[in-house]
Amino acid sequence: MKIEKIKPIPKYILKLIAKADKSTYKGNAGTTRYYSYFTKNDGELVCVSVAVKEHNKQRYYKQVVVHGLRSTLCFIKDIAFHYLAGYITGWHEEGIAKEKYWEDGSWGDYYGNYFHLDAPVVNADYIKKFPKYKYSQIENYHDRNPLQYLRLYEEYPQIELLMKFGLQDYVIRKSILNKTSKDKSFGRWLIKHSKEITSCRLEIHANTLIRAYTKNADIIETQQYLNFKNSLTRDYRLKPIGKLFKGDKAVERLVSYLQAKDIGVYTYADYIHACNYLQIDLTEEKNLIPHDFKRWHDERLEQERILRAENHRKWLIEEKKRQAKREREQKAAELKRQKELSELETKFLKVVKRFARLQNCEQNDYVIFIAKSPAELIIEGQQLKHCVGGENYRLRMSKAESLIFFVREIAEPDKPFVTVEYSPKKQKVLQCYGYNDIPPADNVKHFVNDIWLPYANATTNRIMRRKAA
Repeated sequence: MKIEKIKPIPKYILKLIAKADKSTYKGNAGTTRYYSYFTKNDGELVCVSVAVKEHNKQRYYKQVVVHGLRSTLCFIKDIAFHYLAGYITGWHEEGIAKEKYWEDGSWGDYYGNYFHLDAPVVNADYIKKFPKYKYSQIENYHDRNPLQYLRLYEEYPQIELLMKFGLQDYVIRKSILNKTSKDKSFGRWLIKHSKEITSCRLEIHANTLIRAYTKNADIIETQQYLNFKNSLTRDYRLKPIGKLFKGDKAVERLVSYLQAKDIGVYTYADYIHACNYLQIDLTEEKNLIPHDFKRWHDERLEQERILRAENHRKWLIEEKKRQAKREREQKAAELKRQKELSELETKFLKVVKRFARLQNCEQNDYVIFIAKSPAELIIEGQQLKHCVGGENYRLRMSKAESLIFFVREIAEPDKPFVTVEYSPKKQKVLQCYGYNDIPPADNVKHFVNDIWLPYANATTNRIMRRKAA
C-alpha cells in the first residue's frame, strides 16, 4: 500500500458508518468514536479506521489510520495515543477544535502493530471479493484487529470451525491453533465442548482447554486446578508451599491431600509457616503431609506461638540493654561535648582578654568591638545572615588564629552592622562583610583599613613583644 493511493471515504461507506453510529449513539454524543472499513490500496487489502464526532448536530468523518494485510507499517493522520486518555483525534481541520496543537493534516507512517482502534468493520462483506477468504467467518469476528485474523486464517484454516461454534475468544490463541493444526481430535473435542466453554461464567484459559483434553478431565475442575497451581507462585502467603511442591505431579498430590483431609489451602499455609519458623525439616514425609493434620497443625501453631513469645521476650531484654548502652554513650558524648565547649569558651575568653585593647578605636560615625564570647558570634551570624557563627570561627578565635570584631554605628552600638575577621599573625583584615555577605560602604572600609587596622597592628605588636619578654 502507498500513502498517495489513499482515497477519500466512499459515499456508501459514509452511509454505513452513519447508520451504525446512529444505532449506537443516541442524541448529540460529543465523544470521538471509531469505525473501520475494508478496501484496496495499490492492490493490497487494507482496513481503514475512521473517526466520527458530532458537533452542532452534524457528524464529521475523518480517516485516521490505514493498516495493510501485508504491510509492516501503517499510515496515521491527526491521531495520537495518550497512556491516560487513550486515542486522541485532532479536529482543527474540520473547524471543531480552536487550537491546532500537534495536528499537521498529513499522512505519516508508523509501526504496523500499533493504532488498532477496536473499531467495528462496517463492510465485512467486502471480503467476498477475495475467494480465499470466502469461508473465513471474518464477518462474525468483532475484535480490534481483523487483518491479524485473516493472516492467522491463512495459516490455520480451522479458525473457521472455531468461529462457527462460538469460540471466537480462542481464534487468535497460538497455543490453541497449533494444537488444532497438529491434532484434529483436539479440534473435534473443542467443538463437542463448545457450549460448555461459551456458557461458562468463568473465562476459560487456553491452557485449561489443552490440559483438560490431554488429561480427559473436567474443564471447570481443570481451570480451578490451574488457578490453584498459579496461586502457589503468585500469592505471597502461598509461595512457601509453591517452593515445596513443584511440577504437576507434586501439585496434584497436594490437591489430593487437601481434598482428602478437607483442608483449606490457607490453613495448610499456616502450618507450613509454623514449621518453617520452628525449623522443622519439611523434606520428611511425616512433616510435609502429616497423617493427623489437625493435631499437628494445632501443635505446630502452639509451638510457634510459644517460641515467638520467648524470642520476643529475649528481644525486649536485649533491646533494653542496647537502649541503656545508647543512653550511656549519649551521656558520655554529651559530657565530652560540654567539656570541650567549656574548654573552648575558657580559651576564647583568654584570647578576648589578651586582645581587648584592639577595640579601643573609634571615629566620628563608627566604633569597633571584639567578640566577647562564642554566643556573640552566633548572634552576629544569625542577624547578619552570614557564617561567622560557625564552629570553625569559634575554634580559630579560641586559638588566636584569627579575631572577630564587630563594627557598629555610634548612634546604634548594639545593632549588628559589619563583621571583621582579623589575623594577628599576618596583621591584616581577612574578611569584612555586612548583611548577607555584602561588602560595606567605602566610608566603612576607610574606617576599618585606614584608621583601625594601623592601630590594631601597632597594638598587636606591643602585645606580642610583651609576651616574648
